[in-house]
Amino acid sequence: MGKERVEKYGEKNEKLDHMFGRILESNLSYDALRNLTATCDTLPVRSKDRSDFTNAVLAYMERTFIDSGD
Repeated sequence: MGKERVEKYGEKNEKLDHMFGRILESNLSYDALRNLTATCDTLPVRSKDRSDFTNAVLAYMERTFIDSGD
């Protein structure tokens, strides 16, 4: 079972970021993403003070806006 899990999800969940990005991409419109970004000023500045989920969403937003040139 361990080998199958690694093949599916990767070592230490390395594939989860990609999977998470696909989930956000399919469920969050670009306009909704921009609106979500407008609320980021309420987050703690340091990443260690934020949840892993919040940091993953921020990383997704960063990649999306960089890729789009926005």
